Amino acid sequence: MKDNETRERFMVLRAQNNSYAAIERELGVTKKTLIAWGKDHREEIENLRALKDEALQEEYGLTMRARVELFGEELRASGLSSQRATFTSCRHQSCTTSWSS
Repeated sequence: MKDNETRERFMVLRAQNNSYAAIERELGVTKKTLIAWGKDHREEIENLRALKDEALQEEYGLTMRARVELFGEELRASGLSSQRATFTSCRHQSCTTSWSS
């Protein structure tokens, strides 16, 4: 059985979306074992990913509201703000995502 430090490193690497093959090379643990660990520690890995995403949102202000505000500022600066932009005909995910995020 591998030590806890190796398992913790595995969880961090999976939370960073590293492939099992890349983790196998780095840790020297078989892919079969890594897949089993992935199943055993799924919740912890998802929590690490969520924490990382939240930290990025805080650091870079990547919320939908912030993107729209930035877009508005750029429109005003370019002089195009007099032309109304509508999002109703746009099918892009970011245009149809809830404005409360």
